[in-house]
Amino acid sequence: MPWSDKDVLTPQALNSRSGLVFNVREPAFGATGDGSTDDTTAIRLAITAARAVDGIVYFPPGTYIIDDTTTSSHAGLLIGANSQSIHLLGAGTQSTVLKLKDNSIAAAALRPAVEISTTDGSVLSASIQDLTIDANATNNTGAGVSPGLQLHVESGTKTMSDVLIRNVHIIDCNNGDGIITRNDTTGGASNRLTRIWLEGCHIDNPATNRNGIAIIGGSRIIIKGNFLTNQAGTNVAIDIEPNDNQPVDDVIVVGNIVADGERGFSATARTGSPVTNIVVSGNVFNVDTTGLLFQSNNSVAMSGMIGSNSYGSATTKISLSGNATVTMDTSMVGKLIVGEGVEEDSDVNIVGLTANGGGQLGLFSTTSGTADNLGRINFGNPTDSSVAAIFGIADGAADAGALRFLTEAIGASIEEAMRIDSLGRVLLTATTAARATFRLPHGTAPSSPVNGDIWTTTAGLFVRVNGGTVGPLTA
Repeated sequence: MPWSDKDVLTPQALNSRSGLVFNVREPAFGATGDGSTDDTTAIRLAITAARAVDGIVYFPPGTYIIDDTTTSSHAGLLIGANSQSIHLLGAGTQSTVLKLKDNSIAAAALRPAVEISTTDGSVLSASIQDLTIDANATNNTGAGVSPGLQLHVESGTKTMSDVLIRNVHIIDCNNGDGIITRNDTTGGASNRLTRIWLEGCHIDNPATNRNGIAIIGGSRIIIKGNFLTNQAGTNVAIDIEPNDNQPVDDVIVVGNIVADGERGFSATARTGSPVTNIVVSGNVFNVDTTGLLFQSNNSVAMSGMIGSNSYGSATTKISLSGNATVTMDTSMVGKLIVGEGVEEDSDVNIVGLTANGGGQLGLFSTTSGTADNLGRINFGNPTDSSVAAIFGIADGAADAGALRFLTEAIGASIEEAMRIDSLGRVLLTATTAARATFRLPHGTAPSSPVNGDIWTTTAGLFVRVNGGTVGPLTA
């Protein structure tokens, strides 16, 4: 059952929509919600009943302890759809809490508090709304990892689609992400985890945790209007971080607020895992170090668009590295496309960029020792990506620190036209029969020339030397 942005779910609306709402505290299931009794078995009974008829599992106000001991390698509450749909609804984030049991994470284990999984079949549609997920790191202090919520497509041919996570509060994760979308399909079929909507969630992670939202796999994902707090440490509030050979594509990140932390948003392409068609716009990244980062490893494809975002006091507002190709919204004064040239692999760092296109453009390289890797700007078009270029010469190469200017004559290869050497001298290429190296067009003599000025008029060539004008030099 696909969901739209206009769906507002209440028990009454759901009962009208599907005909069946299953209250976990009904005698047939027996959940207590008292904050101490293990309610896992009761909840699973309600889930089994609901999914058989495309129904809804409803959690009245209360704290429900979860500890799915039958699947200790998986989640505190493992939700499988058995090739059907499954929907969970609470009474509000301040009223309904699903809490991982104390001391239930084994050492070095990965155990999300709640997981929707393809473990017993494809997931046709799913939703979790209006409740809090407490991963209970406070009372699970071992070496294990417990994210808050994981959407998990296991290896094989099973799929998960049409998933809505709305108005869910994630708290107290144990060294794990707040929300994870994970696709373990070998070979990178991103569409096996698709049409995912994460909206209006509050993810509150302590400093020892990983990322607020981690997209490890999937396609057609919307991350909208979420609030992320206590995102301290070196991790990222919203992170696209696929494993090798598991691409991510078609992700919209819009209207989110990151209240604090070091880094707001990051997307990384890895071996066999291109990250493409990523849109980041209208977000508030109130962070200290990096507002937004696109990076590509090993020349893997990376593409997206950056709209107008707020970056707070971040030292680096936007950073692009590798062969990331990103287009700036026209509201930021024109379009900026940064990518890998046909000859060199360049890293790009955009520092201090503001909504009106101001700021600085910095280029850098992580390697040295060649004549062309200090940083490069290519100028091109759709049919020729490098018709002109400017780049510096790195340490360890001849004339280190020099700046080279290259151009391409029509139908010719790109070649050096001018160089500013490491001593600041301007060096031009030799004159040929086809062209002069230096051209100073005729004009009008300056009214107040200063020493060193050179100009031409129709009368000849003039130079200002030691307070006097020398010239004209004529034919």
